[in-house]
Amino acid sequence: MQRAWRRGLFLGGILVLAGMACSLDGFSRDFDESARRGCEPERGVKLCKDFEENESYLAGFEADVGDGGGTLGRDTVASISPPSSLVAVLPAEAARRVAVMSKAFVGADPTRIRLAAQLRLVAFPQVEDMKAEFLKIGFTQGVNLVILVFRNRLFVSRRAAGHYLDCGSLGEMPDGSQDHWARVEIVLEAGPPLRLKGRRDRSDWVPLEACPLDWPLTSPTLHIGMPYAKEGPGSWIVRYDNVVFDFSP
Repeated sequence: MQRAWRRGLFLGGILVLAGMACSLDGFSRDFDESARRGCEPERGVKLCKDFEENESYLAGFEADVGDGGGTLGRDTVASISPPSSLVAVLPAEAARRVAVMSKAFVGADPTRIRLAAQLRLVAFPQVEDMKAEFLKIGFTQGVNLVILVFRNRLFVSRRAAGHYLDCGSLGEMPDGSQDHWARVEIVLEAGPPLRLKGRRDRSDWVPLEACPLDWPLTSPTLHIGMPYAKEGPGSWIVRYDNVVFDFSP
């Protein structure tokens, strides 16, 4: 009797685990399918860029590639939503290390801001203290909210007067050898109280409360690409797809 009970418990556990695996696999397929549709699921947002062939990837943006060493371009080698993505390249010999496209929303006075993007780190300097900004929201108050990588980890940071203050980490940033895109998302709400949260790959939201932010933060400017990379040996190559920027009111 006891042996039969244990056998039933064992088989029941297998069925539960199998059900969980099917559920998670279904979630993964739904997530992949949504990502492949690019900007279609994001109708109504202030801005969405999936860098497809039927648009100029710089339409409505200003580009800055420093002294000419950096490059920005649409590329069909890899993407989340076919057929193309944006690739930003900073070669080791670039004197001013920047490769970014920017769009200002002048006069906007938002109470909620959302930024999401698919990122793929293809190449990076093989040094311990590597650092580069991947996405940035700048405000007229001189405050910047930055998504950056430092020592293979993703951070959300506040940058003002040239100084960083980390708000919190979103975990490791997988490199391109793993053929993995990381979906990064942050939300800033005026409150009260003011709240900043983030997540990677649709995981649970992480409170990002280690940096002080004061409202109002007005006229946001979105920067896609690398507004800054620390000087040092080695090149940076980063891909971007399905970049979403939205705010209200």
